[in-house]
Amino acid sequence: MFDRFDIIGLGAPPVFEAEWIQDGATTHDYDTFTTLSSGAVNDIVPVWDDLLFFGYTEPESLVRQFSIGAVREFLSLSQSEFSFAFNGWRYSRNLNLLIYLGQDGGGQWKPYLTSATTGIVDTGDDIGSILAVIGTVCLIDGPSSYYVGFTDDQQLFVYLASASSISLSFDSGAAWGGYTKFECLVPGEMRGSEFDVWLCADNDLVKLTFTAQGTFKSSTVVATFADDLRYAVYDDGDLIVWTDAATVKRVNGTTGATEFTKTVPYQIETYTSRKLGDPDLQRLTNELYFVASSTSYFTDLKTGDTRSISGATNNPQIYYYDGQTDAVITTTGGGAPQRLRIIAGDGTQRQLSDFLQALMEAGGFDPSEIAFEGDIDEVIDGAVIDVTAGVRDIARSVCAPYSIAVFERAGQIIFKRAFTDGAFAIDATISSAGDVADNA
Repeated sequence: MFDRFDIIGLGAPPVFEAEWIQDGATTHDYDTFTTLSSGAVNDIVPVWDDLLFFGYTEPESLVRQFSIGAVREFLSLSQSEFSFAFNGWRYSRNLNLLIYLGQDGGGQWKPYLTSATTGIVDTGDDIGSILAVIGTVCLIDGPSSYYVGFTDDQQLFVYLASASSISLSFDSGAAWGGYTKFECLVPGEMRGSEFDVWLCADNDLVKLTFTAQGTFKSSTVVATFADDLRYAVYDDGDLIVWTDAATVKRVNGTTGATEFTKTVPYQIETYTSRKLGDPDLQRLTNELYFVASSTSYFTDLKTGDTRSISGATNNPQIYYYDGQTDAVITTTGGGAPQRLRIIAGDGTQRQLSDFLQALMEAGGFDPSEIAFEGDIDEVIDGAVIDVTAGVRDIARSVCAPYSIAVFERAGQIIFKRAFTDGAFAIDATISSAGDVADNA
């Protein structure tokens, strides 16, 4: 450090450079979506293959579509046919339609087949007793689409959906099979003339088989355990099940033999209070993701071993995990949608946006004066910076190799990714009015 530098005697001050190396601890990176409206998202329906999700907002009766990659809302349309309560939202890629259960003023539930852009296509028959509580549902989406679910009085139901109609194809009546508690439904194998759905019923793992018309064909208790079941996922013909005694088991889907039993450091809740999304809304590859007590847990589906990473939210809302992109879709406590990615660090790398945020704040900018647009998700080893330069100059030099523009809009410093489309046409990074570029 130089104090009272002798400019007259020694000449102009030298230019100083410093190498900044980011601290690389593993972090939970929560990105809140840019939205078209401020209303809370009351439900989430991930469509992982398209990297988007749908949600709805009550009481405005809005169906909303969000891009997971761009972390922003793309579509928000009013739906006048909403009932006063909703449950079991699913999206059929086969039909390009949403399905949900609505409860009318008489307390009866029925399905609604709806387009996100044009509204209600059809409604189906009532299901369940008056004021029933809907348990969990699942969607089997193939050449035909089947919407399967249960109620709190152990009533199973199946609806067959087409591009223009949804009709009840099976209704078991209450207390099916004499069971006292259903917990989870999991899509299984789909064959040309039939399909399977797996059910966690008390301490039994049950395989239900339905015909191509959605009618009931058979049921088989594949395995019975000492503890009641809470959750299950289907993996290569086997079932991985979690019990109410904080254990996980892998079960052969043909013989019912248990391949492993492991204790897990968390307890999956009953469906009435579960934040973990339903199995058919997860895209799992190797692990199940679960969050509790500010810790993210990953349980290996092949071995049952669990690893953990601290630093998660201590107040998780409903969440869904994609094993292919290692992303979690969730909401804040106020209902704003968020994307979580865990940035793994080994002491050398951290996220570029974290450095830019800290740099600008160190230069005197308030957090509200800094904004990021587009998918800025690079990690960097460090940066060589001129410590005599202003923070905007430093930020611009760091961003240049990443095609990230730095400009000012309405008193905010904006960092924005320059996108290209399939024809390599560059996105208009800076607006024609109101944006002031840091550099030409």
